[in-house]
Amino acid sequence: HSAGYVLLKTLAAQRRSGEALAIIVAGLVAVVAVIGLLVPHIGPVGFGLAWSAYGLVLVLLGSARLDVLGLALRYILAVLPGVVGYAVLLRAEPPWASWGPAAVAIDGALWLAYLLLVPRLRLALAAALPNARRHRS
Repeated sequence: HSAGYVLLKTLAAQRRSGEALAIIVAGLVAVVAVIGLLVPHIGPVGFGLAWSAYGLVLVLLGSARLDVLGLALRYILAVLPGVVGYAVLLRAEPPWASWGPAAVAIDGALWLAYLLLVPRLRLALAAALPNARRHRS
């Protein structure tokens, strides 16, 4: 949701609040649709997926309105294999899944490793860190 929020704030700063509001409404429509379609079949997980859909709609539509959709799609496509791999891993119920806080640390380490292994994501992470040394890869 954070990236979508930043894009909406950018639209509002450009005095395009009507467009920002339309994007929010589209996101909420997506939430209702996903809840209606998924919750009856997969239970409460559908609520999480619904709010993920909201964030995705905000990013896609906000990016499109600000003419940076191509950039957003490149990052989404860079993250997508990690998301799919992580979903497959969770479906297999890894042994650490029930280890409480340790499971969170292991999951975080897996995502950090993924971010560091994918050049586009590694560079974005380095650019986002304050006082980070910049290296080209």
